[in-house]
Amino acid sequence: MQLQKDATFWYDLWVLMNKSKITAPIKLELNVKEKKMNQTKVTPTEGKKTMKRKTLTAILALTMACMLALTGCFPGLPGASQKTPLMDASVERVFTIGSYGGKKLLVINLNVTNNTDYNMTALTVQMYAQASLNGASLATSYLSDSSPEAISWGNSISPGSTGLGQLVFELPSTEGVVDLIITVDALDYSDMIVILEDSFDLAGVEAIVSESEFDVKVTNAVVTDDGEGTDVLVVYITFTNNSDSATSFSYSIGTEFFQNGIALKTTWLPYRHPLIDNDLTSNRSTDIKTGSSIDLMLVFSLYDNKNPVEIQLIDRTTIDNVVLLETSIDVSGS
Repeated sequence: MQLQKDATFWYDLWVLMNKSKITAPIKLELNVKEKKMNQTKVTPTEGKKTMKRKTLTAILALTMACMLALTGCFPGLPGASQKTPLMDASVERVFTIGSYGGKKLLVINLNVTNNTDYNMTALTVQMYAQASLNGASLATSYLSDSSPEAISWGNSISPGSTGLGQLVFELPSTEGVVDLIITVDALDYSDMIVILEDSFDLAGVEAIVSESEFDVKVTNAVVTDDGEGTDVLVVYITFTNNSDSATSFSYSIGTEFFQNGIALKTTWLPYRHPLIDNDLTSNRSTDIKTGSSIDLMLVFSLYDNKNPVEIQLIDRTTIDNVVLLETSIDVSGS
């Protein structure tokens, strides 16, 4: 349709020029002396024709420049057409969160507008994003489907609509400034277009910490001999389940016991030991329902009976391994 209008315009202009008996512009001579020698008198009629020719030539040049600008031949000129990117994006939320591997993650949720004629997933934008912390590039990552903050790959954004997209990067440190840039293809794949540039000071970024649904308490700790000359530590624990499903201590809670910086090894009390309790021992793997508590005991071999034992009890069902209890046990007075 536009091409037809352009053709009509040029035809009308050609007719106008012919009606006025305008010929092509006369080539200007560079030799001024020769030009003066060839000067002839110009009659009033010829002067008017020359003036009309110059005016129409100027109009023609101006018209051509305007049309070239409108059709995008000169992108820098006002009115030049701009290329459309595959998508547009703006920042919706930024936060940090832990991961099962113990790493800290930076998560950036985006409002993404799909400019294509096909569906795109909520995580398509991740392919076009780059981030750096204090100038060093960050590796991309993802949130586990079990995380309440995760946006699933199954979420799609239909053509012409806007939906949530998600970027995830691994953070080697939680100090400094993260620079983000997203560069996507144009719809015709003829160019790359920057659709978003932003920076985030991690000191001001929201930090999400999971809330545990369990409670653990160390009710007692005893150092004893295993009957073979090795000191062992017997730890008594009460485990409470506040989650919405039945579970056990051994499934939900991670245990870390260290002495002299070295992890203690689990062991068993020998048969007929005065502290042996088969029920408390088996309770470690016994499921309990919501709101219930159970007592249990753990046994560890000690490296010595002088240095304290440092312990951590961790909710390993949370994405960031929430520490439920962190303390130390003095074994020197036993």
